[in-house]
This record gives sequence, C-alpha cells and structure tokens, in this order.
Amino acid sequence: MAEIKVPATTPSPAPVTPAPPAELSLSDQLTKVLENLKEAQLQQDIIRYMSCYSYLYPTLDERRQNTVKSWENYRFMELSFFLDEVRPRGPDNALAQVTWKIQVQNRRTDEVQNLTQTFRVAFARELGHWRIRSLEELEEGEK
Repeated sequence: MAEIKVPATTPSPAPVTPAPPAELSLSDQLTKVLENLKEAQLQQDIIRYMSCYSYLYPTLDERRQNTVKSWENYRFMELSFFLDEVRPRGPDNALAQVTWKIQVQNRRTDEVQNLTQTFRVAFARELGHWRIRSLEELEEGEK
C-alpha cells in the first residue's frame, strides 16, 4: 500500500483582529448629532435634519414645518455651535447646553443677520443613535 505523505506546514500566525474603536465620550457622541444637524441645515436636507430629532419630540411635525419655512425665507450662511454642561441622565439620556452662532441672509431683502441662541437640550438614545428629545431656548439671565 502506498504511503501518503502530507506536506509539513508551518502554523500560520493568528489573525490580527483590529482593536475595537475606543468608545467616544458622551460629549463627542452628542457633538456628532449637532454636526449632522448643522450640515443638514446648511444643505437644506429636511430628511437628514429631522433624523437628528427623537420620534418622541413634542412638536416634531411643527419643527419640520417651521424649518422648511425658515429655509424659504433665509439662507443659512454660517453655523457654529458650542456644547457645554454635558450631563448624563442614565445610560440613554443626557442634558446639555448648546450655543449656536448663526449667520443668515434674508432672501427677500438680502439683509444679513448674526444671531446667537442658547438652548438647554435633552438628548435620548433611540435605536442606538442619540437624538434631540427636547429643547428649550434660554434667556440671557439663564445662561
């Protein structure tokens, strides 16, 4: 009977598994939501814009209508934000203060306005994504 020879093999090195990405801080995760909101506003992308809001946002349909109306009347030229006072409220909720610096141009008059608005923003994690659950504009004395 013929002998079967199996070629000698050298053991292959263990596959290199990349380390999982470091978990983003809560501030970084919320910043991603706000960056997405900013880009949607500048590009007038209502689907992307609304994806930043919770399904449970109290006036979701009104927010959509007001946003579309503001795009009809104003061109958003510049947007920047500052995220402050980020506080977790359990694993799926957070509260933060967000100050927006906005430059808009009135489409009818071409007048340019610079605005600053500060909001207390409640975020909720829904289906694995952070979204804006509610927001309240803060008056000058509340900041």
